[in-house]
Amino acid sequence: MPELNRCYEILGLKVGALPAEVKQAYRELAKLWHPDRFSDPQQKLRAEEEIKQINQAYQSLKFHQPDLLTSPASGATPEAVTPEHSAAPARSAPSTRIYASGASAVEAFYNAGAEHVKGGRYHEAIENFSSAIKLSSTYAEAYRYRGFVYSLMGLELGAAADLKRAEELGLRRQKTPTSGTSSRPASPAPAAESPIPFAPEHWVCRYTLAEHTSPVSSVAISRDGKLLVSASWDYTIALWNLRAGKLLGRLSDHTAPVLAIALSPDGQLLASGSADCTIKLWYLRTGTLLKTLTGHCGAVHALAFSPDRQAQTLLSASQDGTVKLWQPSSGKLMGTLGSQQLAIAAIALRPDGRQLAVASTTSASASSNASVSLWHLGSGHVSHTLAEAARAIAFSPNGRLLALSCPDQTVKLWDLQTFTLLNTFGYKAGGYTDRGSAIAFSPSGHALATGSPEGSVTLWHWASGQMLGQLTGHPETIHALAYSQDGQTLVSGSADQTVKIWHRR
Repeated sequence: MPELNRCYEILGLKVGALPAEVKQAYRELAKLWHPDRFSDPQQKLRAEEEIKQINQAYQSLKFHQPDLLTSPASGATPEAVTPEHSAAPARSAPSTRIYASGASAVEAFYNAGAEHVKGGRYHEAIENFSSAIKLSSTYAEAYRYRGFVYSLMGLELGAAADLKRAEELGLRRQKTPTSGTSSRPASPAPAAESPIPFAPEHWVCRYTLAEHTSPVSSVAISRDGKLLVSASWDYTIALWNLRAGKLLGRLSDHTAPVLAIALSPDGQLLASGSADCTIKLWYLRTGTLLKTLTGHCGAVHALAFSPDRQAQTLLSASQDGTVKLWQPSSGKLMGTLGSQQLAIAAIALRPDGRQLAVASTTSASASSNASVSLWHLGSGHVSHTLAEAARAIAFSPNGRLLALSCPDQTVKLWDLQTFTLLNTFGYKAGGYTDRGSAIAFSPSGHALATGSPEGSVTLWHWASGQMLGQLTGHPETIHALAYSQDGQTLVSGSADQTVKIWHRR
């Protein structure tokens, strides 16, 4: 009973509250703590924890208050199956509620969940899959399907946990011979044939910007969604009005192709890195060059500002195999990470600024010595190393996942809590290529955008690896991708010398 009392407490109710009160409290709290309402990564993480507790509390109360139960077979609400709300009894379903344990009840809950997903009723689907799991804790397909729904709702923590659990149960079934009886109910359909729910995304190209005279290497969008910055091999940086697609001005002081750009969190500073081995700091409001940072002895391929606005740090990665930390206000070199013969292809800074992922390789076409190192910026030491070749890398908004765009044109998704490979998807073109690639998570963390050497931008549902959409229009390699903070705009930069601004319909 103490556990049951705790469930009432989580929902903010008195012990013994009526079923209608429980349902109302659950709906209000689920709406209040939906992660999509939060943009801050820490708040979103807390929301995921809260919604998980709320769902668990509600599920526990459902099994102690039969009137809370929905008919798995019909998907009807409790009110709809009470006598006073029923249609002609002769035409009603043979069974309106299932209270018994066993395979038939579990399958009914699973099937009801699948029907809710088809209708876009994700909260109801979660309830049904949770009920199936409650009755059979080893039902791998229910974990798997619930994990996909969690990912559709932006609940990455729950999605990762469920998909991992489903994988563990699947492996266990393969390794353990089945005996005369099994605690896992018969699956409604083989796992490979189970429908994977995902919502296709529809985008339209609003503007094509064609002011550069060489391939576009990098793009960045200001946090307020007003400014777009693009860098090119034509030695220049272009500033654009993102909403109108109009050129505002150019910055040109580099003596070689500009390979990387980064905007400071407050939108005041722009950092640019070049094949001339320098980094330049610009004051965006006036387009004034503030400082030129020297110290690298190779082309600067990647830049990132730390998220903290007070003690801000700029990180630069170079072909010389080092990552350098700079103080933007003074231009002072604060430290160097790494000193090796491995060229750095890309870096990604975790949203909280505590960890840096560094993708390095001996050459653009070799993968035998390739790796992705995870540096703890507090200590300045490598915490983990992934034996992976990657041309581009990106952290998920909550910092728990790391996506790798690999030279064989596959995408690999790593769980940084367990350091396990969650998923591999994409298409293989055969062999390795030194052509550019790009990758970016949507701000919600639901979708992953990748750029191909053929010029298309592909949107993926990261949990299932299924394609959400494909944006075509660039005839050549995609070198850069960036989402706006609201997730409604995606910008792509290409070797075709253009920048395209895509808007979600």
